[in-house]
Amino acid sequence: FHDDAVYVALGQALAQGHGYHSIYAAGAPVHLKYPPGLPALCAILWMVGRSLPVVTYLAVASSIAATATAAGLLWWFGRSELGLGRGIALACAVGPFFLDPVLLYLSLPASEPYFVLGWAALLAFSSRLRRAPGVGLAVALGAVAAATTLFRVQALAFQRTPARLLAAFGASSLLPLALWSWVHRAWVAAGPISTQPDEASYLTWLPAAHPTQWVAFALAALRVNWPAYGSQIPRYLSASPVAGIGLLSLSAGLAMAGAVRLGRSQLPLGLTLAGNAVVVLLWPWPQDRLVLSMLPFAGLLAGVALADVLGRSSLPFRRAAYTALALLGASVALRQKELRGFAYRPVSPRVVLQMPYPGHFIVANRRLVAVVSAWLRDHTVPGDRVMADAPAAIYLYSGRQAVAAAPARSALEPSWFEPPGAYLASRILDDRVSVVALTDIRHPLTPDVAAVFQRCPGVLRYVGTAPWWEGPARAFFYRVVERREACLEALRNGS
Repeated sequence: FHDDAVYVALGQALAQGHGYHSIYAAGAPVHLKYPPGLPALCAILWMVGRSLPVVTYLAVASSIAATATAAGLLWWFGRSELGLGRGIALACAVGPFFLDPVLLYLSLPASEPYFVLGWAALLAFSSRLRRAPGVGLAVALGAVAAATTLFRVQALAFQRTPARLLAAFGASSLLPLALWSWVHRAWVAAGPISTQPDEASYLTWLPAAHPTQWVAFALAALRVNWPAYGSQIPRYLSASPVAGIGLLSLSAGLAMAGAVRLGRSQLPLGLTLAGNAVVVLLWPWPQDRLVLSMLPFAGLLAGVALADVLGRSSLPFRRAAYTALALLGASVALRQKELRGFAYRPVSPRVVLQMPYPGHFIVANRRLVAVVSAWLRDHTVPGDRVMADAPAAIYLYSGRQAVAAAPARSALEPSWFEPPGAYLASRILDDRVSVVALTDIRHPLTPDVAAVFQRCPGVLRYVGTAPWWEGPARAFFYRVVERREACLEALRNGS
Protein backbone atom coordinates (compact mmCIF):
# COMPACT_ATOMS: atom_id res chain seq x y z
CA PHE A 1 0.00 0.00 0.00
CA HIS A 2 2.38 2.73 1.20
CA ASP A 3 2.69 3.32 4.93
CA ASP A 4 2.82 -0.42 5.61
CA ALA A 5 5.99 -0.77 3.55
CA VAL A 6 7.58 2.14 5.42
CA TYR A 7 6.81 0.52 8.78
CA VAL A 8 8.19 -2.85 7.67
CA ALA A 9 11.36 -1.24 6.28
CA LEU A 10 11.89 0.80 9.46
CA GLY A 11 11.48 -2.41 11.45
CA GLN A 12 14.13 -4.04 9.29
CA ALA A 13 16.47 -1.11 9.97
CA LEU A 14 15.97 -1.46 13.73
CA ALA A 15 16.37 -5.24 13.63
CA GLN A 16 19.60 -4.99 11.66
CA GLY A 17 21.10 -2.36 13.96
CA HIS A 18 20.84 0.63 11.61
CA GLY A 19 18.81 2.69 14.08
CA TYR A 20 15.69 4.65 13.20
CA HIS A 21 16.73 5.25 9.61
CA SER A 22 14.76 5.17 6.38
CA ILE A 23 16.96 2.50 4.79
CA TYR A 24 14.59 2.40 1.81
CA ALA A 25 15.29 6.06 0.94
CA ALA A 26 18.30 7.41 -0.91
CA GLY A 27 21.09 7.95 1.63
CA ALA A 28 19.22 6.09 4.42
CA PRO A 29 18.39 9.30 6.39
CA VAL A 30 17.07 9.44 9.95
CA HIS A 31 13.31 8.92 9.79
CA LEU A 32 11.31 12.01 10.79
CA LYS A 33 7.66 11.22 10.04
CA TYR A 34 6.20 8.16 11.74
CA PRO A 35 6.24 7.34 15.49
CA PRO A 36 8.23 4.25 16.55
CA GLY A 37 5.57 1.89 17.95
CA LEU A 38 4.77 -0.13 14.84
CA PRO A 39 8.38 -0.11 13.51
CA ALA A 40 9.50 -1.52 16.89
CA LEU A 41 6.90 -4.29 16.58
CA CYS A 42 8.04 -4.96 13.00
CA ALA A 43 11.64 -5.17 14.26
CA ILE A 44 10.59 -8.01 16.56
CA LEU A 45 8.87 -9.70 13.62
CA TRP A 46 12.08 -9.36 11.55
CA MET A 47 14.06 -11.02 14.34
CA VAL A 48 11.59 -13.90 14.29
CA GLY A 49 10.78 -14.17 10.58
CA ARG A 50 14.12 -13.12 9.05
CA SER A 51 12.67 -12.88 5.51
CA LEU A 52 10.22 -10.48 3.88
CA PRO A 53 7.49 -13.05 3.06
CA VAL A 54 7.47 -14.41 6.61
CA VAL A 55 7.58 -10.93 8.17
CA THR A 56 4.71 -9.82 5.93
CA TYR A 57 2.53 -12.73 7.00
CA LEU A 58 3.40 -12.18 10.66
CA ALA A 59 2.67 -8.45 10.38
CA VAL A 60 -0.72 -9.08 8.76
CA ALA A 61 -1.57 -11.71 11.38
CA SER A 62 -0.59 -9.26 14.13
CA SER A 63 -2.82 -6.55 12.64
CA ILE A 64 -5.76 -8.93 12.40
CA ALA A 65 -5.21 -10.06 16.00
CA ALA A 66 -5.10 -6.44 17.19
CA THR A 67 -8.30 -5.66 15.26
CA ALA A 68 -10.10 -8.72 16.62
CA THR A 69 -9.05 -7.84 20.16
CA ALA A 70 -10.29 -4.27 19.69
CA ALA A 71 -13.63 -5.54 18.41
CA GLY A 72 -13.89 -7.84 21.43
CA LEU A 73 -13.11 -5.00 23.82
CA LEU A 74 -15.73 -2.76 22.24
CA TRP A 75 -18.29 -5.58 22.39
CA TRP A 76 -17.51 -5.98 26.10
CA PHE A 77 -17.61 -2.22 26.66
CA GLY A 78 -20.94 -1.85 24.89
CA ARG A 79 -22.52 -4.75 26.76
CA SER A 80 -21.02 -4.29 30.23
CA GLU A 81 -20.46 -0.55 30.51
CA LEU A 82 -23.16 0.89 28.26
CA GLY A 83 -25.80 -1.80 28.82
CA LEU A 84 -26.45 -2.42 25.12
CA GLY A 85 -28.39 -5.49 24.04
CA ARG A 86 -26.69 -8.17 21.97
CA GLY A 87 -28.26 -7.14 18.67
CA ILE A 88 -27.54 -3.43 19.00
CA ALA A 89 -23.97 -4.05 20.27
CA LEU A 90 -23.31 -6.42 17.38
CA ALA A 91 -24.71 -4.03 14.75
CA CYS A 92 -23.38 -0.74 16.10
CA ALA A 93 -20.06 -1.58 17.79
CA VAL A 94 -18.87 -4.66 15.88
CA GLY A 95 -20.68 -4.05 12.58
CA PRO A 96 -18.39 -1.22 11.38
CA PHE A 97 -15.42 -3.64 11.49
CA PHE A 98 -17.05 -5.57 8.63
CA LEU A 99 -17.24 -2.68 6.18
CA ASP A 100 -15.02 -3.75 3.28
CA PRO A 101 -12.61 -0.76 3.38
CA VAL A 102 -12.31 -1.20 7.17
CA LEU A 103 -11.46 -4.89 6.70
CA LEU A 104 -8.81 -3.90 4.16
CA TYR A 105 -7.18 -1.15 6.21
CA LEU A 106 -7.29 -3.01 9.53
CA SER A 107 -5.57 -6.06 8.05
CA LEU A 108 -2.58 -4.07 6.80
CA PRO A 109 0.65 -3.66 8.81
CA ALA A 110 -0.35 -0.04 9.42
CA SER A 111 -1.08 2.05 12.51
CA GLU A 112 -4.89 1.78 12.35
CA PRO A 113 -5.32 -1.65 14.04
CA TYR A 114 -3.13 -0.66 16.98
CA PHE A 115 -4.66 2.79 17.26
CA VAL A 116 -8.15 1.27 17.44
CA LEU A 117 -6.93 -1.36 19.93
CA GLY A 118 -5.25 1.28 22.12
CA TRP A 119 -8.33 3.49 22.02
CA ALA A 120 -10.59 0.59 23.02
CA ALA A 121 -8.18 -0.35 25.84
CA LEU A 122 -8.16 3.26 27.06
CA LEU A 123 -11.94 3.18 27.36
CA ALA A 124 -11.84 -0.13 29.23
CA PHE A 125 -9.15 1.04 31.69
CA SER A 126 -10.76 4.45 32.25
CA SER A 127 -14.08 2.76 33.01
CA ARG A 128 -12.46 0.48 35.55
CA LEU A 129 -10.57 3.41 37.06
CA ARG A 130 -13.78 5.36 37.52
CA ARG A 131 -15.40 2.47 39.40
CA ALA A 132 -12.34 1.44 41.45
CA PRO A 133 -9.78 4.31 41.67
CA GLY A 134 -6.23 3.13 42.24
CA VAL A 135 -2.68 4.15 41.40
CA GLY A 136 -2.02 0.85 39.63
CA LEU A 137 -4.92 1.36 37.24
CA ALA A 138 -3.90 4.99 36.66
CA VAL A 139 -0.37 3.86 35.75
CA ALA A 140 -1.79 1.18 33.43
CA LEU A 141 -4.05 3.76 31.78
CA GLY A 142 -1.09 6.07 31.24
CA ALA A 143 1.01 3.24 29.80
CA VAL A 144 -1.76 2.38 27.33
CA ALA A 145 -2.08 6.05 26.36
CA ALA A 146 1.68 6.30 25.79
CA ALA A 147 1.77 3.07 23.77
CA THR A 148 -1.17 4.20 21.62
CA THR A 149 0.48 7.57 21.01
CA LEU A 150 3.72 5.84 19.98
CA PHE A 151 1.74 3.97 17.34
CA ARG A 152 -0.12 7.07 16.18
CA VAL A 153 0.35 10.55 17.57
CA GLN A 154 -3.35 11.25 16.95
CA ALA A 155 -4.23 9.32 20.16
CA LEU A 156 -6.12 11.34 22.76
CA ALA A 157 -7.39 10.52 26.24
CA PHE A 158 -9.50 12.44 28.75
CA GLN A 159 -10.43 11.41 32.28
CA ARG A 160 -11.32 13.28 35.44
CA THR A 161 -9.32 11.84 38.35
CA PRO A 162 -8.01 12.89 41.77
CA ALA A 163 -4.62 14.62 41.82
CA ARG A 164 -2.58 11.56 42.88
CA LEU A 165 -4.11 9.43 40.14
CA LEU A 166 -3.62 12.21 37.62
CA ALA A 167 0.05 12.38 38.62
CA ALA A 168 0.44 8.62 38.21
CA PHE A 169 -1.28 8.76 34.83
CA GLY A 170 0.85 11.72 33.72
CA ALA A 171 4.11 10.07 34.72
CA SER A 172 3.37 6.74 33.03
CA SER A 173 2.07 8.39 29.86
CA LEU A 174 4.56 11.22 29.41
CA LEU A 175 7.84 9.58 30.47
CA PRO A 176 7.92 7.08 27.55
CA LEU A 177 7.12 9.89 25.13
CA ALA A 178 9.84 12.11 26.61
CA LEU A 179 12.35 9.25 26.41
CA TRP A 180 11.53 8.62 22.76
CA SER A 181 11.79 12.33 21.99
CA TRP A 182 15.23 12.48 23.60
CA VAL A 183 16.53 9.42 21.72
CA HIS A 184 15.09 10.60 18.42
CA ARG A 185 16.59 14.07 18.83
CA ALA A 186 19.99 12.47 19.31
CA TRP A 187 19.60 10.47 16.10
CA VAL A 188 18.45 13.56 14.21
CA ALA A 189 21.45 15.51 15.48
CA ALA A 190 23.77 12.77 14.22
CA GLY A 191 22.03 12.74 10.82
CA PRO A 192 21.86 12.48 7.91
CA ILE A 193 18.60 14.31 7.23
CA SER A 194 16.86 13.88 3.89
CA THR A 195 15.67 16.76 1.69
CA GLN A 196 13.03 14.52 0.09
CA PRO A 197 9.50 15.89 0.64
CA ASP A 198 8.18 12.45 1.67
CA GLU A 199 10.82 12.19 4.40
CA ALA A 200 9.96 15.50 6.07
CA SER A 201 8.22 15.68 9.44
CA TYR A 202 4.45 16.13 9.49
CA LEU A 203 5.09 19.34 11.44
CA THR A 204 6.24 20.94 8.18
CA TRP A 205 2.60 20.83 7.05
CA LEU A 206 1.43 23.03 9.91
CA PRO A 207 1.64 26.83 10.21
CA ALA A 208 4.04 27.96 12.88
CA ALA A 209 3.74 31.73 13.18
CA HIS A 210 0.85 33.97 14.26
CA PRO A 211 -2.42 32.53 15.71
CA THR A 212 -4.34 34.08 12.82
CA GLN A 213 -2.47 31.70 10.53
CA TRP A 214 -3.89 28.78 12.52
CA VAL A 215 -7.41 30.06 11.98
CA ALA A 216 -6.84 30.46 8.24
CA PHE A 217 -5.20 27.02 8.15
CA ALA A 218 -8.14 25.39 9.93
CA LEU A 219 -10.68 26.99 7.59
CA ALA A 220 -8.67 25.97 4.53
CA ALA A 221 -8.35 22.38 5.83
CA LEU A 222 -12.11 22.19 6.42
CA ARG A 223 -12.76 23.41 2.87
CA VAL A 224 -10.59 20.58 1.55
CA ASN A 225 -11.58 17.79 3.94
CA TRP A 226 -15.32 18.19 4.27
CA PRO A 227 -16.13 17.67 0.54
CA ALA A 228 -13.59 14.83 0.30
CA TYR A 229 -15.02 12.88 3.22
CA GLY A 230 -18.59 13.81 2.32
CA SER A 231 -18.23 12.29 -1.14
CA GLN A 232 -16.12 9.23 -0.30
CA ILE A 233 -17.44 7.77 2.97
CA PRO A 234 -21.14 7.62 1.87
CA ARG A 235 -20.09 5.53 -1.15
CA TYR A 236 -18.94 2.81 1.23
CA LEU A 237 -22.49 2.55 2.60
CA SER A 238 -24.60 2.75 -0.55
CA ALA A 239 -24.27 2.92 -4.32
CA SER A 240 -26.64 5.90 -4.17
CA PRO A 241 -24.83 9.05 -2.96
CA VAL A 242 -28.10 10.44 -1.54
CA ALA A 243 -28.84 7.24 0.40
CA GLY A 244 -25.23 7.03 1.62
CA ILE A 245 -25.28 10.62 2.87
CA GLY A 246 -28.64 10.02 4.53
CA LEU A 247 -27.42 6.89 6.31
CA LEU A 248 -24.21 8.61 7.40
CA SER A 249 -26.14 11.64 8.66
CA LEU A 250 -28.54 9.41 10.59
CA SER A 251 -25.61 7.57 12.21
CA ALA A 252 -23.88 10.84 13.11
CA GLY A 253 -27.09 12.24 14.60
CA LEU A 254 -27.59 9.10 16.70
CA ALA A 255 -23.97 9.27 17.88
CA MET A 256 -24.37 12.87 19.03
CA ALA A 257 -27.66 11.99 20.74
CA GLY A 258 -25.91 9.07 22.46
CA ALA A 259 -23.15 11.34 23.74
CA VAL A 260 -25.74 13.70 25.20
CA ARG A 261 -27.65 10.78 26.71
CA LEU A 262 -24.54 9.43 28.46
CA GLY A 263 -23.38 12.85 29.65
CA ARG A 264 -20.70 12.62 32.32
CA SER A 265 -21.19 8.91 32.94
CA GLN A 266 -19.01 7.99 29.94
CA LEU A 267 -17.15 11.22 29.31
CA PRO A 268 -13.95 9.59 27.90
CA LEU A 269 -15.87 7.97 25.02
CA GLY A 270 -17.56 11.18 23.90
CA LEU A 271 -14.50 13.39 24.38
CA THR A 272 -12.01 11.09 22.67
CA LEU A 273 -14.34 10.69 19.70
CA ALA A 274 -14.90 14.46 19.48
CA GLY A 275 -11.18 15.16 19.88
CA ASN A 276 -10.22 12.71 17.14
CA ALA A 277 -12.94 14.06 14.86
CA VAL A 278 -11.47 17.56 15.20
CA VAL A 279 -7.96 16.26 14.45
CA VAL A 280 -9.18 14.38 11.36
CA LEU A 281 -11.19 17.32 10.03
CA LEU A 282 -8.25 19.69 10.44
CA TRP A 283 -5.58 17.29 9.18
CA PRO A 284 -4.48 18.85 5.87
CA TRP A 285 -4.46 15.58 3.92
CA PRO A 286 -7.87 13.82 3.78
CA GLN A 287 -7.60 10.04 4.12
CA ASP A 288 -10.66 7.84 4.42
CA ARG A 289 -8.95 5.44 6.84
CA LEU A 290 -8.80 8.19 9.47
CA VAL A 291 -12.59 8.45 9.46
CA LEU A 292 -13.14 4.70 9.19
CA SER A 293 -11.09 4.12 12.35
CA MET A 294 -13.62 6.17 14.32
CA LEU A 295 -16.76 4.36 13.15
CA PRO A 296 -16.87 1.60 15.83
CA PHE A 297 -16.62 4.23 18.59
CA ALA A 298 -19.28 6.39 16.99
CA GLY A 299 -21.31 3.20 16.68
CA LEU A 300 -21.22 2.72 20.45
CA LEU A 301 -22.76 6.14 20.98
CA ALA A 302 -25.29 5.58 18.21
CA GLY A 303 -26.22 2.30 19.86
CA VAL A 304 -26.89 4.08 23.15
CA ALA A 305 -29.30 6.52 21.46
CA LEU A 306 -30.94 3.74 19.50
CA ALA A 307 -31.45 1.60 22.61
CA ASP A 308 -32.88 4.62 24.44
CA VAL A 309 -35.42 5.33 21.70
CA LEU A 310 -36.45 1.70 21.28
CA GLY A 311 -36.66 1.14 25.03
CA ARG A 312 -39.31 3.85 25.35
CA SER A 313 -41.32 2.82 22.29
CA SER A 314 -44.35 0.62 21.84
CA LEU A 315 -44.01 -2.99 20.68
CA PRO A 316 -45.31 -2.32 17.12
CA PHE A 317 -42.86 0.57 16.73
CA ARG A 318 -39.96 -1.58 17.95
CA ARG A 319 -40.86 -4.33 15.49
CA ALA A 320 -41.03 -1.83 12.63
CA ALA A 321 -37.74 -0.24 13.72
CA TYR A 322 -35.95 -3.58 13.94
CA THR A 323 -37.27 -4.52 10.49
CA ALA A 324 -36.04 -1.23 9.05
CA LEU A 325 -32.63 -1.65 10.70
CA ALA A 326 -32.36 -5.19 9.34
CA LEU A 327 -33.12 -3.95 5.82
CA LEU A 328 -30.59 -1.13 6.16
CA GLY A 329 -27.98 -3.58 7.41
CA ALA A 330 -28.67 -5.94 4.51
CA SER A 331 -28.32 -3.10 1.98
CA VAL A 332 -25.00 -2.03 3.52
CA ALA A 333 -23.79 -5.64 3.47
CA LEU A 334 -24.68 -5.96 -0.23
CA ARG A 335 -22.77 -2.75 -0.88
CA GLN A 336 -19.67 -4.32 0.65
CA LYS A 337 -19.96 -7.24 -1.79
CA GLU A 338 -20.19 -4.77 -4.68
CA LEU A 339 -17.11 -2.92 -3.43
CA ARG A 340 -15.01 -6.06 -3.20
CA GLY A 341 -15.97 -6.98 -6.77
CA PHE A 342 -15.02 -3.47 -7.91
CA ALA A 343 -11.46 -4.05 -6.68
CA TYR A 344 -10.84 -6.41 -9.60
CA ARG A 345 -12.58 -4.55 -12.39
CA PRO A 346 -10.32 -3.12 -15.12
CA VAL A 347 -10.20 0.64 -14.75
CA SER A 348 -7.64 3.02 -16.17
CA PRO A 349 -4.52 3.47 -13.99
CA ARG A 350 -5.23 7.18 -13.67
CA VAL A 351 -8.54 6.40 -11.94
CA VAL A 352 -6.99 3.64 -9.84
CA LEU A 353 -4.17 5.79 -8.49
CA GLN A 354 -6.66 8.48 -7.44
CA MET A 355 -7.91 5.82 -4.98
CA PRO A 356 -11.69 6.06 -5.31
CA TYR A 357 -11.81 2.77 -3.40
CA PRO A 358 -8.92 1.33 -1.35
CA GLY A 359 -9.41 -2.26 -2.51
CA HIS A 360 -8.83 -1.26 -6.13
CA PHE A 361 -5.78 0.76 -5.22
CA ILE A 362 -4.27 -2.10 -3.20
CA VAL A 363 -4.74 -4.59 -6.05
CA ALA A 364 -3.24 -2.17 -8.59
CA ASN A 365 -0.40 -1.14 -6.30
CA ARG A 366 0.53 -4.78 -5.69
CA ARG A 367 0.86 -5.40 -9.43
CA LEU A 368 2.75 -2.16 -9.92
CA VAL A 369 5.29 -2.94 -7.18
CA ALA A 370 5.78 -6.50 -8.46
CA VAL A 371 6.38 -5.43 -12.08
CA VAL A 372 8.63 -2.45 -11.34
CA SER A 373 10.67 -4.39 -8.74
CA ALA A 374 11.16 -7.32 -11.14
CA TRP A 375 12.39 -4.98 -13.88
CA LEU A 376 14.76 -3.23 -11.47
CA ARG A 377 16.22 -6.50 -10.21
CA ASP A 378 16.96 -7.53 -13.81
CA HIS A 379 18.23 -4.21 -15.21
CA THR A 380 19.91 -2.34 -12.36
CA VAL A 381 22.66 -2.90 -9.80
CA PRO A 382 22.38 -2.59 -5.99
CA GLY A 383 24.02 0.85 -6.01
CA ASP A 384 21.36 2.37 -8.27
CA ARG A 385 18.93 4.83 -6.73
CA VAL A 386 15.43 4.74 -8.18
CA MET A 387 12.69 7.34 -8.48
CA ALA A 388 9.39 5.46 -8.41
CA ASP A 389 5.95 5.21 -6.86
CA ALA A 390 5.71 3.28 -3.56
CA PRO A 391 9.45 3.75 -2.84
CA ALA A 392 9.53 1.76 0.43
CA ALA A 393 7.80 -1.21 -1.21
CA ILE A 394 10.13 -0.96 -4.21
CA TYR A 395 13.08 -1.16 -1.83
CA LEU A 396 11.69 -4.19 0.02
CA TYR A 397 11.14 -6.16 -3.20
CA SER A 398 14.08 -4.97 -5.30
CA GLY A 399 16.75 -3.97 -2.77
CA ARG A 400 17.18 -0.58 -4.47
CA GLN A 401 16.98 2.62 -2.43
CA ALA A 402 14.23 4.82 -3.80
CA VAL A 403 12.82 8.33 -3.99
CA ALA A 404 9.10 9.09 -4.32
CA ALA A 405 8.06 9.91 -7.87
CA ALA A 406 4.91 11.61 -6.54
CA PRO A 407 5.59 12.62 -2.93
CA ALA A 408 2.66 12.99 -0.56
CA ARG A 409 1.76 16.59 0.12
CA SER A 410 -0.89 18.53 1.91
CA ALA A 411 -3.67 19.80 -0.30
CA LEU A 412 -2.87 23.24 1.15
CA GLU A 413 0.69 23.21 -0.17
CA PRO A 414 1.82 24.15 -3.68
CA SER A 415 2.61 21.36 -6.11
CA TRP A 416 6.08 19.84 -6.01
CA PHE A 417 6.05 19.82 -9.82
CA GLU A 418 6.07 23.56 -10.41
CA PRO A 419 7.94 24.65 -12.43
CA PRO A 420 8.12 21.48 -14.57
CA GLY A 421 11.47 19.74 -14.24
CA ALA A 422 12.44 21.30 -10.90
CA TYR A 423 11.50 18.29 -8.74
CA LEU A 424 13.24 15.70 -10.91
CA ALA A 425 16.32 17.92 -11.25
CA SER A 426 16.47 18.34 -7.46
CA ARG A 427 16.32 14.61 -6.83
CA ILE A 428 19.00 13.88 -9.43
CA LEU A 429 21.26 16.50 -7.87
CA ASP A 430 20.56 15.92 -4.16
CA ASP A 431 19.82 12.18 -4.07
CA ARG A 432 21.87 11.06 -7.07
CA VAL A 433 18.89 9.30 -8.64
CA SER A 434 20.16 7.05 -11.43
CA VAL A 435 16.95 5.37 -12.67
CA VAL A 436 13.46 6.88 -13.13
CA ALA A 437 10.36 4.65 -13.28
CA LEU A 438 7.41 6.52 -14.80
CA THR A 439 4.42 4.30 -14.07
CA ASP A 440 1.82 5.98 -16.27
CA ILE A 441 1.96 8.41 -19.15
CA ARG A 442 -0.42 10.72 -17.22
CA HIS A 443 1.70 10.60 -14.07
CA PRO A 444 2.40 14.05 -12.54
CA LEU A 445 6.12 13.38 -13.05
CA THR A 446 5.68 13.16 -16.85
CA PRO A 447 6.14 16.93 -17.45
CA ASP A 448 9.34 16.77 -15.36
CA VAL A 449 10.74 13.98 -17.52
CA ALA A 450 9.82 15.92 -20.65
CA ALA A 451 11.41 19.11 -19.27
CA VAL A 452 14.70 17.35 -18.49
CA PHE A 453 14.76 15.82 -21.98
CA GLN A 454 14.12 19.21 -23.58
CA ARG A 455 16.16 21.54 -21.37
CA CYS A 456 19.04 19.23 -20.47
CA PRO A 457 19.51 16.81 -23.38
CA GLY A 458 21.80 13.90 -22.65
CA VAL A 459 20.84 13.59 -18.97
CA LEU A 460 18.16 10.91 -19.44
CA ARG A 461 18.03 7.92 -21.76
CA TYR A 462 14.99 5.71 -22.29
CA VAL A 463 15.97 2.12 -21.41
CA GLY A 464 12.80 0.00 -21.30
CA THR A 465 9.15 -0.55 -20.50
CA ALA A 466 6.94 -3.10 -18.77
CA PRO A 467 3.13 -3.59 -18.71
CA TRP A 468 1.58 -3.61 -15.24
CA TRP A 469 -2.20 -3.13 -15.69
CA GLU A 470 -4.95 -3.91 -18.21
CA GLY A 471 -4.87 -2.07 -21.51
CA PRO A 472 -2.09 0.37 -22.39
CA ALA A 473 -0.84 0.91 -18.83
CA ARG A 474 2.93 0.54 -18.82
CA ALA A 475 5.88 1.58 -16.73
CA PHE A 476 8.60 3.47 -18.60
CA PHE A 477 12.19 3.40 -17.38
CA TYR A 478 14.88 6.03 -17.89
CA ARG A 479 18.53 6.02 -16.85
CA VAL A 480 20.51 9.09 -15.84
CA VAL A 481 23.55 8.81 -18.12
CA GLU A 482 25.08 12.25 -17.53
CA ARG A 483 24.66 14.64 -14.61
CA ARG A 484 24.85 18.03 -16.25
CA GLU A 485 24.88 19.84 -12.94
CA ALA A 486 24.83 23.40 -14.25
CA CYS A 487 21.85 22.69 -16.48
CA LEU A 488 19.99 20.76 -13.78
CA GLU A 489 20.66 23.51 -11.24
CA ALA A 490 19.18 26.07 -13.64
CA LEU A 491 16.15 23.85 -14.16
CA ARG A 492 15.71 23.44 -10.42
CA ASN A 493 15.81 27.22 -9.92
CA GLY A 494 13.29 27.80 -12.71
CA SER A 495 15.77 29.78 -14.79
